[in-house]
Amino acid sequence: MDLTTILVALGLLTGLLGADAALNANTVGVRFYVPQPVEETGISREVAEQIFTNEILKINRTPSLLAPPQVRSTSDPSVLGVIANTLKLQDITYALQSALGLSPLRLNGAVILVRGNQRLVVTGSSPDFGPFTVDVREGEDITDLLRSAAFGSIEQVQPYRAALHRFVQTVESGGADFSAVRTIAERELARPARPQSRDQRGFLQNLLGVVALMNRDLAEAEDRFNQALAIRPDLDVGRLNLAFVRAQQDRYEEALALLRPVVELRLVPPQPPVLAAAQITWAVAAWAMGDTAEGERRFAEALRADGGGAAVAYEHWAKLLEEAGRPEAAAEKRALARAHQPTFENYPEVALLYFQLSSRDNQPLRRR
Repeated sequence: MDLTTILVALGLLTGLLGADAALNANTVGVRFYVPQPVEETGISREVAEQIFTNEILKINRTPSLLAPPQVRSTSDPSVLGVIANTLKLQDITYALQSALGLSPLRLNGAVILVRGNQRLVVTGSSPDFGPFTVDVREGEDITDLLRSAAFGSIEQVQPYRAALHRFVQTVESGGADFSAVRTIAERELARPARPQSRDQRGFLQNLLGVVALMNRDLAEAEDRFNQALAIRPDLDVGRLNLAFVRAQQDRYEEALALLRPVVELRLVPPQPPVLAAAQITWAVAAWAMGDTAEGERRFAEALRADGGGAAVAYEHWAKLLEEAGRPEAAAEKRALARAHQPTFENYPEVALLYFQLSSRDNQPLRRR
């Protein structure tokens, strides 16, 4: 092979690896050290990395309007990363990311044995939150240490994902104590504001607004949604949730004024769950003001916007038909609501998905 061919091949390889670095800029790398005595129990480095990574993936699987970062262990490289490994260039992706200013996040962990007691230390440096260390000592089982360290790491690099996960855990268990959610959220909101954390801060205020609704505190919910919009005026879900509060307060015209920027045609439309919930809220407000025809039209629009929330639209539509003296049509919509319940997608950020919005004045806030 002549020199020109070699240089061309190296140039192509460098280009491909550079593309790999850019494509995986939002990927969190995980690398662990496991001492020999622990490996002898069956927990090798690869297994430890996989347990840790899978726990983060489980946390990130919580449905959300804010996309989570991708995570993979160093023993599970990308396709082009395999080429780098073959050529003994294992760290080239991270080096290229740093050179390109992409600020990759890498988590390094070590299992430490001290007088027979296991301890897990994870270090990392987030481009948004700086360097950090997670030190887990409680629990005798190494898998428990890995899972605890995974959640502690998410609290550092993605506090919104951690708060959201705790919120969903509390709701699904039927609990009413959201103190863990508040602790994570308030800790992050107490930090100095940074451009990189703007999205998370807006979503954290929005989540605290939903928590306030869970506690039947409309005044705090209103304040939190306003704070979310102060951080991010373009946060559609914050505007939607504030409109929900206005409708619950029987301030229907104000609710519609908030909803118009969400539902009207835009170059970049809102996410489908947000648009569908906005149409449902509009439908209930119109119905409350006596325009049942507009209410029905908006329910139909909600179904076109997002099939995943169809159960909620049909539930509210059935009540409208029932009050309008059309019991057979109402029964049909209730049956459709039940049929769509298995495919219902609940986004914790959207307040309407947790509550039944009434068209009658002076009604208490009721859970679905």
